Amino acid sequence: MAWWYLWRQKPARVRTGDDQTFDGRLVLTDDALYVLPQEKEIPYDVISYVRANKLRDDLDIYHRRSSLPLDDDKTNVSFKDASARDMALEALEQRLAPRFQRREVQYGVVRAALAPFLMGVLVALLTYGSMWTAVLFAGGDESAYVRAAGRHESAARLYILACRSLGPTGVAIVGGLVVLGCIVWLVKRVKRPPLMITLSPSD
Repeated sequence: MAWWYLWRQKPARVRTGDDQTFDGRLVLTDDALYVLPQEKEIPYDVISYVRANKLRDDLDIYHRRSSLPLDDDKTNVSFKDASARDMALEALEQRLAPRFQRREVQYGVVRAALAPFLMGVLVALLTYGSMWTAVLFAGGDESAYVRAAGRHESAARLYILACRSLGPTGVAIVGGLVVLGCIVWLVKRVKRPPLMITLSPSD
């Protein structure tokens, strides 16, 4: 298959019995889909479900990497606009039918706010702990704590180094900016709660 030729094609119309290319990002064949430009192949029979927010221009494909339990992966595909995404989602829905069914769920305000709120709280707690880490290990005596981390010693050493390099003030600034980003995210989601479209196996 000539991937360069497929990549140069314009978004395809929904049709049957032929490969389809959408926005140079997604190729649908009879047995699998391909995410460009990395040419990642995802057979239809390993797809768990597909999810998209109607208000955005991307979709997430959840699929199994192997037969092992919990060995799942998520592949995000972005399009130039929501209409191109909708066209690709419609075609994918036809490829997965009748095994998959389309569902649409409009989030309420509380549900829309939950993810950014929890993320903001988590970042705030991590920032507070990191500030104390920066103070505690300012002198560089972290060897006992690094050894206690066991197999995560490298990650612990890197975390302490980052906290010590930034210092309490730097950690507070970085953490504060991330929390501010979570607040902006929360406000946007509350103003326009997601309308989630899901393609999932029929019950």
